[in-house]
Formats: sequence, structure tokens, C-alpha cells
Amino acid sequence: MASGTVTVNPSATATITASSASVCQGESITLTASGGNSYIWSTGETTAIISVTATAAYSVTAISAQGCTGVDSTTITINQAPQLTINSVTVCAGNTTALTVGGCIGGSLAWDTGDTTASLTIAPLVTTAYSATCTLPTGCTSSVSTTVTVNEAPTYTMAPVVIPATCLGAVVNNDAHIDLTSIQNTERVDISAGSTYTGPAYGAGSNKPVSGGVVSFINLPNPSGPQAYTIRLYTAGGSCFSDVTVLLNSADCQCSIKCAPIVITKIR
Repeated sequence: MASGTVTVNPSATATITASSASVCQGESITLTASGGNSYIWSTGETTAIISVTATAAYSVTAISAQGCTGVDSTTITINQAPQLTINSVTVCAGNTTALTVGGCIGGSLAWDTGDTTASLTIAPLVTTAYSATCTLPTGCTSSVSTTVTVNEAPTYTMAPVVIPATCLGAVVNNDAHIDLTSIQNTERVDISAGSTYTGPAYGAGSNKPVSGGVVSFINLPNPSGPQAYTIRLYTAGGSCFSDVTVLLNSADCQCSIKCAPIVITKIR
């Protein structure tokens, strides 16, 4: 009877070690296989170490020097980063506007201003960049930014001069006037009675052109009491405006001496 020896080699013990079980979109996870002399991954790669960037189950077959095999597998999760949106705004200097970030669903938002609400109310005086970062519970973050363009508003450096009506004895003339002499970045102006502007819009026929930073409103009626006027200053094209409110006082016209009627008699 013939006899022989059968050698039974142990199967390879494949092991996958992941650098992390989950990462954020745009990052990768390193998978390292051990327990064999050579390896074949489910991705087709044959190196001991591979890098993956997609959520999936990954397996590796480890092959020993004797040709025995072993298999191991692991599941990797790639968490999505928030997809953020933000509006862009053009505003006149000093005016209030709002920036709103969308897409931070279930996450926490932080603006570079320190605010944490989705909508940010601002009133910039110069063109300014703003950014916000959203952090999801997974730890994944995304940032978005925008630039708010600020157009210069009309300005003036000297207070308007308000001159009450003149008098002719006890008779008041309707010639009060308001003079502005230091207007800047202003193409046209207009006026309305009251402390809030309710007058014509930019381009109306009543708009007064500004020349050399000077404009006057003349022949204003003498009010019975203090009368507010609001003057609106428009930039070129009317995209921005500033309002100036002044107070015109009533003229107090009295004779310097006792007034008496004068009788003129014609002598033949």
C-alpha cells in the first residue's frame, strides 16, 4: 500500500485597517490590507494600500505565499458637505440691506461678523466682503462669501442756510429761500414740504441741477409758523439719494415806527 504526506496550509487571514470610518466630501480614506503576500481589492487595485473617496463597501482578498486566500471587507462613509448659496447686493452708503445664506439645513451657521442667524442685516459705508461657514452635525463644513458693493451717497459739508422772507414795512414778501453750498456727489435736487420727503422722483421736471456744489430754492412762501422742508439729493442716474430736513421760520414783519395811513391830496 502506498502512502504520502498531505500538507494543509492555513488560509490567509485578511485584515483591512481604515484611517477613518467616515470623512467629509472632498477628503479621502486610506485602506490598508494585511495578512497576505499579495492582495486584490474589489476596486481592482493590487497594492496593500489604497485611497477611496466614495461611500461603498470595500473588500480585499489576501493571498499567502502558499496561494491560500482570505477575505475581509469594510464599509466607508463619505459625508456630504453643505451646499451653500448667498445673495449679492448693491446698496447706497448708509442704507440697510440683508444677506441670506441658504443650504445650511440642520447645521450651525457662523458669519465672519460673529452673527449666527441665516439672514444678516448690514449697513456698510464702503464696499465690504462677507463670509459665512456652515457646520453640520457630521462635522463637515462649507463656506460661502459675497461682496456687497456700496455706491457713494450724496453728502454735504456745511449746513443749509435758511433765510426767512423779507419785509416791506409790515407786509411780508414771499421770498424765503434755502441755500445749499457744499453738496458733493449730487446731480439733481428737489424739495417737498414736511419732515419726510414726498416730492418728485429723480428725473422730474422740477428737479434742480447742481452746479459747483451749490443750489438754491427761492421765492418760498412765508409760513404762518415754523415749516419743515425736506430736500432730496440725487446722485447721477438717481441710484442713490440723501435727504436733508430744514426748518423755515415765519418772518415777523413790523414797522420800525408807528405805522399810519398816508393821505395824499391833489391840489389844483
